[in-house]
Amino acid sequence: RIIIPSCLIHIFITISSRGASVVPIASAFSFISTTLPLISSAKAAVQHTATTITMSSGSAPTTSNRKYPPSRFVIDSDGKKWRLCVGIAVVNSSNRLLVGERSSVPGSWQCPQGGVDAAHDGNDDETINDAAARELYEEMGLVVGKHVLPDDDSTENATAFRYETTGTNSWLTKNGFAGQELHWRIFRCIDGRGDDDASVITDLSGQNGESAEFTQVRWEDIDHVVTNVWEAKKKNYEVLQSILQNSSIEAWNRKCIDLDFTGRWVRQNNFGVNLVNALVARGLTEEKARVESEKPYIQTWVRDESDKTAWVVSTFDADDETTVRRKLKYAVGTWEEEYKGQATIYGEALKPTVVTRRTFYVPEPDADRTTYAIAHVTLSQTPKGLEESRRYLKNDGQQMILRRTFWSAGDCEPAISTEVFARD
Repeated sequence: RIIIPSCLIHIFITISSRGASVVPIASAFSFISTTLPLISSAKAAVQHTATTITMSSGSAPTTSNRKYPPSRFVIDSDGKKWRLCVGIAVVNSSNRLLVGERSSVPGSWQCPQGGVDAAHDGNDDETINDAAARELYEEMGLVVGKHVLPDDDSTENATAFRYETTGTNSWLTKNGFAGQELHWRIFRCIDGRGDDDASVITDLSGQNGESAEFTQVRWEDIDHVVTNVWEAKKKNYEVLQSILQNSSIEAWNRKCIDLDFTGRWVRQNNFGVNLVNALVARGLTEEKARVESEKPYIQTWVRDESDKTAWVVSTFDADDETTVRRKLKYAVGTWEEEYKGQATIYGEALKPTVVTRRTFYVPEPDADRTTYAIAHVTLSQTPKGLEESRRYLKNDGQQMILRRTFWSAGDCEPAISTEVFARD
């Protein structure tokens, strides 16, 4: 007799039904709110004489039975038709690129890409940003606002590149296209676990009725991708390489340095959310958890002099707010912390125990968008489970939000809590 946990049954049902799913409405609204500044620039980048052409069912390179909508295209001064398409580049905190191994060509790795739909069935022309969000969802199951956010620092007007397919006897040539005009759209991963292992957030089964495009995914260095990509697409990826290295990466690194946690922070216990339940999930009794949630919690954050993205954090004793009980340097990358004795988050250790931790920065949709649009994240593999600590600024930098997510061994759903700190 086999007992299946209800959470696994839920996962099975969810996966089984995804073939006919659509992007959730909440995610669509999130995409609109986060990409509104990009849409106008996208339209400006595609101010061509454009009409539409209907491709016959099954003409696109897929094994799906889906009937495809017409594609948008542009006409150049020589009268050549170029199909509009979008390439989606997702990068993580280490500025590595998300690529998938194509199901139809084992050993060939590339980014998601696809055509931009023209008006059909009562729908307006699809924007390049809309197409990017749709293709990313259909091919990798990633949702804008939940897994990724648009990178505002990519150079939008430098992302178009045309490549010819004339003479290849491809479905593009058969439908009257000289080739494709590719527009890159760049996104950044906002999921803590996915930033390290993309497979935990992707769904490669194919969404919205699409066939599976990829069999596996990984984060890869952009130079390696350019060197090893299919020769016919190399120029496309060299354009992406230039965008990332000349604007996006530099701007991102600057944002990480500009995020300023400097100061003394005091937890506002009356603003905490679900902290007691989260501590119970770590093994504390409810009474003990309630006591811990009501204790004073004070920290000071000082920027490291030798590394502007690293922070030295001192935590004070709850019973003596002037005595430092713990001092750590949070440096970007993987590091280790050794502890012994009783720790609220880690549990009790009778002998020195090592906790492996990884610190990095990701975009944060809930942070102050105008000045502090990113979060400082640390993943910790503890004896009790995996812990994500995510800190970001609100209220013009006067509040620090600490959102903890804890995955205990054997549990399907994480325990999530929120703590609010005020600058003192």
